[in-house]
Amino acid sequence: MKQNRGLGLVFLAGVCICWIVASFITQYLVSRAGTGDDEPQLPAVMLALMCSSMFVVYLPIIHFSRRLRRKQSSVDQAAGSSEAQEPLLSERGVAGDDDAGHHHSDASEHAFNKGHGQQQHLVHSDWYLLKVALMVAPSWFAAQWTFAASLAYTSVTSNTILSSTSCVMALIGCALFLGESITGQKAGGVLLCVAGTAVVTLVDSSGDGSAAGSPPAPLLGDMLALLSVALYTLYTLTMQKMLRRDSSDDAALFFGYIGLISCMVLGPTWLWLWATQSTIVAHATPHVLSLVAVQGVVDYVVADYLWARAVLLLGPTLASVGLSMQVPVAAAVDVVRGTAAWSRSIKSGGVFAAGSLVIFLGFMAVHLDSSGGPRLPEQG
Repeated sequence: MKQNRGLGLVFLAGVCICWIVASFITQYLVSRAGTGDDEPQLPAVMLALMCSSMFVVYLPIIHFSRRLRRKQSSVDQAAGSSEAQEPLLSERGVAGDDDAGHHHSDASEHAFNKGHGQQQHLVHSDWYLLKVALMVAPSWFAAQWTFAASLAYTSVTSNTILSSTSCVMALIGCALFLGESITGQKAGGVLLCVAGTAVVTLVDSSGDGSAAGSPPAPLLGDMLALLSVALYTLYTLTMQKMLRRDSSDDAALFFGYIGLISCMVLGPTWLWLWATQSTIVAHATPHVLSLVAVQGVVDYVVADYLWARAVLLLGPTLASVGLSMQVPVAAAVDVVRGTAAWSRSIKSGGVFAAGSLVIFLGFMAVHLDSSGGPRLPEQG
C-alpha cells in the first residue's frame, strides 16, 4: 500500500506540472488576442475536440506492446515447460500427454506471473474498456470544454484554485457511490473549501476587466470552472467505479478509445468547417496548430493518463486534494505575467490570499483524515 501511495503521489505531481503549463497554453489559444477580430484563436470546444483526438495514439502503442509481451511470455513458457519436464523424464521416462499438458500449464502460469506481476488479473477486455469510454466520454469532453472556456474569461490562478476544490464533490460522490465514510474532520475540510472558494470567487469577480491583461469576465469564467469541477468529478467517479484496479494498459486503452470517439466526431466537423470557409479554419495557422499539438501531448496524452493512474492508486478524494499543489505555482506565474487583477491592490490581494489559505487548510484536513488510498478488492 505504501508503494502504491508513493507511486500515486509521483503521478499526481506530474499531473500538477502538466496542467499548470497547459493552462497557460489554453488561455493563450482561447483568448481573443492576436486574431485581429473579436474571435478567439481557437474556440474552446474545437481545442478540446482536437486535443482529445490525440489520445488515439495509445491504441497502436498498447496493442504493439501487448504483442511483444505475448512473444516474451511464449518464450518464458517454453523455457519453464522444459525445466518442469526434465526431472520427470529422468525419473519416470516420457510423461503422458495429460501429465505433460498439466505441467506445461503450471509452468506457463508461473512464467507469466513472474514476468508480469500477475497483471493478468487486472486487465479488462478491450470491449469492456470501449464501453466504459463510451459511458465516460460525454462528461469527460464537457469537462475539458468548460475548463478551456473558463480560461478565456478568468485568470489561471482563479481557475486553478476553483478546479482544485474538486475534492469537495469527490468526497460527497465517494460517500454516495463508492461507500467511503465521511468523518467530522472531512466534513470540516469540505466546509473550509466551500468558504474559501466563495471568497476567491467574490474577489476575482470584483474586477471589471478594463485594465490591460485583466480577465474580461471573471465571474463567468469562475462559474465555468466550477461547472468543469462537477463534470470532472462525475467522470472520475465513474472511472473509479468501472475500472477499480490500477493497470497501465487499462488506463491507456481507456483514453485511447476516448481519442477514437473524438476522431470520429472531429473528422466530419473539420470537413464541414472547411467547406463552409469558417474563420476557425482561417485562424488555424501552423503556429496555432503546433501549440495545439503541444497542448494535446502535455495536457491530454500525458497528464490525463497520469491522472487516471493517480485516481486508481490513491482514490478520487485524495487525488483531488493533492491538486492543491498547483495553486501557489499558478498564482506566482499570474503575478509575474501581470494577469492577476486581484494583485493590483493590497486589500484585494490580502483577501485573495486569505481565501486561498482557507482552501488549503480544508485540503489538509481532508488529506490528514484520508486512509491513504482506495479500497481495492483482493487479487484472486
